[in-house]
Amino acid sequence: MSGKLTVSSELGQGTTFTLTIRFDLPQEQADIDRSTTAIGPSELLSLQFQPANILLVEDNPTNQQVARELLESTGLTVTIASDGLKAIDAVKHEHFDLVLMDVQMPRMDGYQATAVIRSDDRFKELPIIAMTAHALFSDQEKCLEAGMNDHVGKPVEPGASTRP
Repeated sequence: MSGKLTVSSELGQGTTFTLTIRFDLPQEQADIDRSTTAIGPSELLSLQFQPANILLVEDNPTNQQVARELLESTGLTVTIASDGLKAIDAVKHEHFDLVLMDVQMPRMDGYQATAVIRSDDRFKELPIIAMTAHALFSDQEKCLEAGMNDHVGKPVEPGASTRP
């Protein structure tokens, strides 16, 4: 999807969290989609949240700390869930603008948690971004097939594109 995840913040002015995804659709599908939505081939979709409430789903305490500090330094509010079961519970009881989902966790992994979250119609549009060290194209495809919107490789590099 040639996506990019960026965060910018200005002291006293707020934070902008931008997820940009490029949709490259086959021409016949683009013609159908144009009739029902304003997004066509190679157009960009940008979602901006100001301020944003982020659910960080990560089991590693060091990764939790690094990601929390990075996100909070831009003015975002961060809630941490240490596994997929806790993520599901958090999503059901709090409002989140975005979920950053690790894929390999004990008890319930990110793929399974995403499937459960997506099975609830209330969360069909909730952006869920995979965060994983697995950077192969097949790993990215597995994230998308599980219902995640995009993939960010670890370690996270602020301002870097999620795909070449």
